[in-house]
Amino acid sequence: MSRFLMWIFLAVGFIWAEGKEEAIDDTMTLGVEGVLAKMAKADGSESAESNLKNLKVLHRMEMLGMGMVMEVEMISSVDSALLVTTMNGTEMARQGYDGKTAWSKDMMMGLRPLEGQERHSLLQATLKGNFDRASLFDKIILGKVKSFKGKEVLELIEKKKGLPDSHVYVDVKTWLVLGTKSLQSGPQGEIEATMKVEKYKKLKSGLQYPVLMTIEAGPMKMRMSVKSLEENIDLKDVVFSMPKG
Repeated sequence: MSRFLMWIFLAVGFIWAEGKEEAIDDTMTLGVEGVLAKMAKADGSESAESNLKNLKVLHRMEMLGMGMVMEVEMISSVDSALLVTTMNGTEMARQGYDGKTAWSKDMMMGLRPLEGQERHSLLQATLKGNFDRASLFDKIILGKVKSFKGKEVLELIEKKKGLPDSHVYVDVKTWLVLGTKSLQSGPQGEIEATMKVEKYKKLKSGLQYPVLMTIEAGPMKMRMSVKSLEENIDLKDVVFSMPKG
């Protein structure tokens, strides 16, 4: 189950975007900084960063064709903390990050620190990771204009030493992220995971959050929908740090 969560983090941890249309003559002349600036303006992060302190999201994850349904609760704060709780029937797993240590606890593998791609996936899902995504990567390269979901998109290639490249597909008219593609490590080796955003919802803070997504990872197909969203909750009983023992 912990492997499924890594794909979830990559799916929800990319970009919140707003569907404001803005035609451009030549996207490639913007450069990486210009594209990131356009996306930052569209996703409402500048206004949200000043009033959004934390976010609690309850997801429903369906493993299509397998009859498996999980609920995934994610709580993230602007100081990089993140707590993810997954329920699959009576089985529970948790992953967390307190700003320093990333960790996981489940029935199969017990309590362990997370490193490499698993750790980086958690960082991408934090609020801080979304407000300042460029800081998570060594370099972001402007790729080609191509077609994705029947629309013209611009490809961004995110690079981090020791990790596979991440590919983000951005609508060149709305600056809405339509999907992502990356390689994920698993028991059978590397698997290509593709995420497509089907629907967004605007939050009170002004951010647009993906509330319906489909994910394909090798032979597995998943649908993730959001059941509830809460902003600026009381975090006094939320423990982000790695449990002892």
